[in-house]
Amino acid sequence: MIYEFAAEPEVMVTWEHFHVIWNGTGASQGRLLVEYPQSWRKQTYALADKLSPAVRANAICSRLSDPEQRHRLVGSGGRPYDPRRGGWLANAVADHGPGRGFRAVAARQVIAGCSPVVAADDVEGETALWKAERQDKACPRRAAEMCQHVRTLLCHSSVMVLVDRFFDPCEPRFTRPFGQFVRVHTGWRRLELHTSRRGSFRRDIQQANYRSKLEPTVPSGADLVVCFWPDLPATARMHPRFVLTERGGVHFDVGLDEGPGTALVSLLEHEVFLQFWKDYHPNSQVFGSREVATVSGLG
Repeated sequence: MIYEFAAEPEVMVTWEHFHVIWNGTGASQGRLLVEYPQSWRKQTYALADKLSPAVRANAICSRLSDPEQRHRLVGSGGRPYDPRRGGWLANAVADHGPGRGFRAVAARQVIAGCSPVVAADDVEGETALWKAERQDKACPRRAAEMCQHVRTLLCHSSVMVLVDRFFDPCEPRFTRPFGQFVRVHTGWRRLELHTSRRGSFRRDIQQANYRSKLEPTVPSGADLVVCFWPDLPATARMHPRFVLTERGGVHFDVGLDEGPGTALVSLLEHEVFLQFWKDYHPNSQVFGSREVATVSGLG
């Protein structure tokens, strides 16, 4: 659902190619553009200044450096770059380990028999290798499959915000997917879980429940902040179930719990995501006054 793509620096300094690739990337599009190798942006800046008209070079460089556009770009993830292999393309199509290959590589020329490579002139949303589905109507409601739909997004994020108004830490059907999500990596800068406070809510009891069930799962040195919102009338209550990061968001229509059957999983349009990101900001009071509990990781 969300994949990693790569583009040759020389491709990105041709305005027509840059425009198509840049506008087609981002978590909402199911495509994250990888800065491969680590010097990719620096190389692209230099080539733009050298090969593109000044006005186009400026436009390319400003977009690549714009903090508001950083949801489109992700780091190389430690992929090696060995000059002895050859140039950029030879390294980009090399085996980087299980699950580390690019979904597609946009290059000036196609290498015969090298399936990940797409000619820059052929990069369009419907090109088979470049295509990314924005919805899956048949995601099995099992922890591993649910996590697979968001794994690439989580791997490139340092903030994860989970939203499910019915989350229950005492139910393994909730804690198993939670464990899969949070264990994607250990470098979380911020972890939050947003749920509602229902019935005769008592913060001390809920904090004890969350600590006893989730402490072993939260990475050591990280804190999970659990936010309990009022269970408001339907017109004003919390939104449906989401996995949100600083780069984008994914909607699970049924819930963030395991269960029978399948779920509809959808990528959030970027503008819609930004509104939800604002709603669940630490200073937000859009759903009223919240209670907070903290779970310190032991995992």
